[in-house]
Amino acid sequence: MNHHLFSRISVLTTVFGVLACRGDVTNVTAARTPTLRASSSAGNTTKRPVTDFTDVQTVLVGWSAPEQPTGARADNLFMLMDYTGLRNRQIIAGGGPDLGTTISGSITERALDDGTAEVHVVVHADNAFSIGRDLLTNVILFGHSAPQVTAGADVALGQCDFDLTFINSAPGAPMPDLATTNVTFKNLFFRGSAEGTLRAAFGVPDGTPGHGHVVQNGLFNASGQGATADGFPAELITFKVVGNN
Repeated sequence: MNHHLFSRISVLTTVFGVLACRGDVTNVTAARTPTLRASSSAGNTTKRPVTDFTDVQTVLVGWSAPEQPTGARADNLFMLMDYTGLRNRQIIAGGGPDLGTTISGSITERALDDGTAEVHVVVHADNAFSIGRDLLTNVILFGHSAPQVTAGADVALGQCDFDLTFINSAPGAPMPDLATTNVTFKNLFFRGSAEGTLRAAFGVPDGTPGHGHVVQNGLFNASGQGATADGFPAELITFKVVGNN
């Protein structure tokens, strides 16, 4: 994984049912193998189904907004949203409810002169499992963990968009698993909002209706100075009581 991206994303794995440090990210014991489908192309640009990307992701990427060495201020927060349907499948497999998560999107692939391919992936998720934590203590602030939801706790749900452009090994090559592949990113954008309940650790009565929001912009061809020093010139995570501005 691109080292700038890795420095801004908390990606940890655990066996399902065990809370993960800073992430609620989980290994898939039997990841589905993608099948390359017939695609439409115009010139050197090819369209592929978004499932070529979502089906091979074995771990969800979680987003953080820590204090930065550049002096930028942040709230040391973490938020994860289920942009592939992975968390929903795991909750169902554990005997929990179907959250109704739906995934849509597209892949556009452009052949490059050196034999590689520039890939633009757009993923949209509705009814996506969401959770927010304190980045430093790992304490849940918003929503519940997947094991808690499986056991009957209420769930924070939202919608999100994941837009990323990267270089793949060749046109038609399998999409990379972001958790296990060293990917050369050109840019990466994530937006998400969710409704759920806040935990007492947030400083309100447990179960207070709340809202979570995350914005992450990764620009890996930027100057590397000032706000772009870590590749993410814009990053924001907020949790608030519903009705509060």
